[in-house]
Amino acid sequence: MLYIVIREGKPPKKVPVVANFRSSAPSAEGSRSFAWIPHYPGAMVTNIRTRETENVLTYGFEFRTADAPEPIVDFFERSLRGAGLTITTRRPSADETNIHAESSNPGRSIDVGVDKVQAGSLVSVGAEEK
Repeated sequence: MLYIVIREGKPPKKVPVVANFRSSAPSAEGSRSFAWIPHYPGAMVTNIRTRETENVLTYGFEFRTADAPEPIVDFFERSLRGAGLTITTRRPSADETNIHAESSNPGRSIDVGVDKVQAGSLVSVGAEEK
């Protein structure tokens, strides 16, 4: 149920607007799009973005964690491989790891960048469905 709050100088009053409201945005809670992306335990996701062009839907987000890069990389490799995706991992530097995973059916791919930062790791995720 979606509510608005009316204050008008009185104690707040919740007024229902729409029963059973659900957004159809691909990144919205309740949408099944991109539900296949692993969610790193304890991650607070930020900078969520979604874009649809022609027959391609893209989704991305970032998160920071106090964890070192190694357990994050292990988590994504294990989770994506377990979901049947083919994985390629590159380490361009000691502080940077890039994971690319794809599946031919149903045309999904994901790129995960894990960067070591001063207080842990910064993780950027970009995914695509065709």
